[in-house]
Amino acid sequence: MALMQVLFSPAEAFASLRGRQWAWILPTVLTILLSVLSVFLLLKRFSTVAILEDQIAQSGQQMPAQGMDQAAGFVAVAMYASPLFFTVVSILILALVLLGIVKGFSGETTYPMMLNCAAYSMFAYAAAGTVLFLTMFYTASDLRSFQLQNPIPLNAGYFVTAADVGKVGVALLSGINLLNFYLIYLLSLGAAKLSDRVAIGKVLWPLAGIYTVYILGKAGLAAIFQAG
Repeated sequence: MALMQVLFSPAEAFASLRGRQWAWILPTVLTILLSVLSVFLLLKRFSTVAILEDQIAQSGQQMPAQGMDQAAGFVAVAMYASPLFFTVVSILILALVLLGIVKGFSGETTYPMMLNCAAYSMFAYAAAGTVLFLTMFYTASDLRSFQLQNPIPLNAGYFVTAADVGKVGVALLSGINLLNFYLIYLLSLGAAKLSDRVAIGKVLWPLAGIYTVYILGKAGLAAIFQAG
């Protein structure tokens, strides 16, 4: 089954998806469920109010106590709803980007095949991320020791703080992220397997370039807010 294969033998998994127009739906649904599960377990251990208070404290801002409960209710709804929106949008956009890269190198593929590539890559990425997230979550003694904004120690930004290197430094170092590199590799491999006349390297380098621009953009925004 491709869902299990993509975790251990991704090349064979992607090759088996050729011609399957709607194979992307199941991994998309499962990716959403994995995200919702993480939110459910997080809120089962820590209250939304506690999470909100921690995030506000880290940002250096304050919120009146009377507005905390109302804000916490909104945050809880947003935490559950965001996986549906962001997962679907991410897969649709990634598939479109992959299609553009493949066509740019005169390759032959279709948008449904790139949807398969994006969805199965995201599922493998989410599965690995969920396991690591829950490992860090259940070994953390409290909410403060659990870095909610950056909970998985697979990026250089995990090991520094804004006090050490500034917000821009944290944004740049967080881009050195093994989990994200894994996703880029899967997307490149899948696009190559689900298209004709395009090698993995022709997809990998454009994706790496886009990712670099994304990280630089985050660093730029951090610089603007830091200056403000």
